[in-house]
Amino acid sequence: MKKIAVCTDRGMWFTFVFGAFVYGALEIAWRGYTHPAMLLLGGGCLAYIYRSEKRLCHKLTFVWRNTLYAVLITLSELIAGLLLNVWLKLDIWDYSGLPLNLCGQICLFFSALWFVLSVVCCFVCKAVRFVFSE
Repeated sequence: MKKIAVCTDRGMWFTFVFGAFVYGALEIAWRGYTHPAMLLLGGGCLAYIYRSEKRLCHKLTFVWRNTLYAVLITLSELIAGLLLNVWLKLDIWDYSGLPLNLCGQICLFFSALWFVLSVVCCFVCKAVRFVFSE
């Protein structure tokens, strides 16, 4: 019988849960509501940044890492938007009223916001790594 691989990285699990709750809270503060799928997206993005920071912190400059994270968050938002909003018609968000948007799912304004947020995320990940001594 095959064993199921389970991630035992406590820091990564913490960042996933923390990212889910904080992103959900930010969405509620920003627009008054959120969707459960956004909790998964927020947690997944922060967990990805946590794992990447471990590998990339000595290979790329801080600015390049955060640019990469902003691009990856934007791509995650595009994929989630096409799946949830366009294909499943859940209409969770719509950026079509904002300039420089793509299919109403991503826009330049929020990509820039993801860059700023990724800077904060890097410091959160560093603190989590310190707390969990990783």
